[in-house]
This record gives sequence, C-alpha cells and structure tokens, in this order.
Amino acid sequence: MSAAVKTAIRGEVTSLTQELAARVRENLTGRVLNRRSGALLNSIRSERVEDTLTLYGRVYSDGSVKYARIHEYGGTIDHPGSDKFQAWQNGGAWVYTHRTRPHKIPIPQRSYMRSALDEMKDAIVARLTAAGKRAVREA
Repeated sequence: MSAAVKTAIRGEVTSLTQELAARVRENLTGRVLNRRSGALLNSIRSERVEDTLTLYGRVYSDGSVKYARIHEYGGTIDHPGSDKFQAWQNGGAWVYTHRTRPHKIPIPQRSYMRSALDEMKDAIVARLTAAGKRAVREA
C-alpha cells in the first residue's frame, strides 16, 4: 500500500472509529439501554490500531463493567437465593417473603455495540473505498 493511500485510510479509520464510538454511546443513553449510573457509557473506548501489516479501528468496553457483555449478547444469571426480606406487588396485592430460592434470571440481548456497527457498516465500506480511490487518483 502506498504511503498516500495508507495516510488517507488512516485518517478515515480514525474518523469512523470515533463516529462508531459516538453511536455506541448514543445507544447507551436511551436508544437501546437507559442510562443509570453511566458506568457502561464511561467504559466505552475507541482506538486506531496500526502496525506494519494491519490498520483498523476498534470500539470496546474497557472491562470495568461486569454487565457489559450480558447486555450485548443476553444470557442467564444464576441467582443463589437469599435469606433477606423481600416484597413485591403481584396483581395489585403485596407479596412478602423472607427467603428466595436459587433461580435463574434471563437477561435479554440488548445489543448496543453490534447494532451500532450494523447501522454504520455500509457507510464504513463506502467511506474507506472512497478514501482509497481518492488517494490513488491524487498520487
């Protein structure tokens, strides 16, 4: 790859990676998930990765939030049960218990990353292609 093409692609990868991270953050402020503490939102990182053979952008959660993966892909949590007092409403009546048995809690998939990438994939391909073609013409 010529230096001109690599420079053009590098700039476009940087820009697209930042835009994808912004789209992921939008998804975490009400489009896919509602923001509570902001911990997941604040864990989103983006970077351009480059060495002699590769050049790509990466958007990821930094690992500081345990529930990031289960929201993205869904899954099941094994609740160990509890001896604590609990109360909830069932059909308008309050139900009280001092103990819950171990049980599974299903967590539905709420993709905030893959959905953002899916929304941008056509633009990513088009912009990288255009940047490469422009650089070849100008070289």
